[in-house]
Amino acid sequence: MARRMSDIKPAVFARNHGNYLEEAAQLSPTQLVTFRSATHWTAAATALEVHNTIPVYFAVVGEGPHVAFMADLVAVHLNPYSMDPDTERFLRFSLPSTVKEGLWESYQSSVRSLYMVKRCRKLDSTFPMTELIKVSNDEPIAPNYGYSYSVVYERGHEPDVITLLPGEVENPGQYWEGATRQVSVTTYERSSAAREACLRHYGRDCRICGFNFGSRYGELGEGFIHVHHLVPLSDLDEAYVVDPIKDLIPLCPNCHAMIHIESPSLDVEIVRAMLRMRANTSLKLTGGAAP
Repeated sequence: MARRMSDIKPAVFARNHGNYLEEAAQLSPTQLVTFRSATHWTAAATALEVHNTIPVYFAVVGEGPHVAFMADLVAVHLNPYSMDPDTERFLRFSLPSTVKEGLWESYQSSVRSLYMVKRCRKLDSTFPMTELIKVSNDEPIAPNYGYSYSVVYERGHEPDVITLLPGEVENPGQYWEGATRQVSVTTYERSSAAREACLRHYGRDCRICGFNFGSRYGELGEGFIHVHHLVPLSDLDEAYVVDPIKDLIPLCPNCHAMIHIESPSLDVEIVRAMLRMRANTSLKLTGGAAP
């Protein structure tokens, strides 16, 4: 992730069965409940190392793209296995209706995470999943989101951020779009609308080398990409309105870093030509055919 867990207010989006959530909501607010997941809740476990509890927003399986329940996440146990003391401790807090499920040994899937919640409650009114923003790429969860887990920003604390390299912001006092702040990288606070418009137009493949994080890393990398300003931010004045197609371009972090290895930054076409030249040289040395 581009941001440290201590710099954000994280939460989790998850899917669960309505009867399990209803059952949990009937318990005392202090009663712990363990649920199972076929997904590794690694980022959630990391968040809990910083925050004592984080919210969980539940969409009900089979009931559309709306959040209907909430709970407080208090613990995560990754890669549980039978006879492990921690696994047994978590499973003691299973619901009566799930206590016989074990680690899904009798099912085709397997449990990769046990997560413990308390204060499960049904919301007075549901809200669309699309209001939750994924930490991985600062984009809303799509209504047809196919995964059962994602780390999101706590509702009401979603920043509008485009991740930039330190070299992109030379004089932050000049820019009407927002202010900079130092986290694990320098970020430039601004409306996410320009980023979204850029990615709708170009997609999420790097425009220099073609790398796609979703294709390479699967769910972990789905949707992740940097957005580069073709017009240097230091050249913009207060009256300039960013054009998301003419001024922005998606780049993988490697190519993004190479663009900014010199100051002023290199032209995208120059770096693309350098890669093409090296590829052609490699093909000639190996006897391959040039594309």
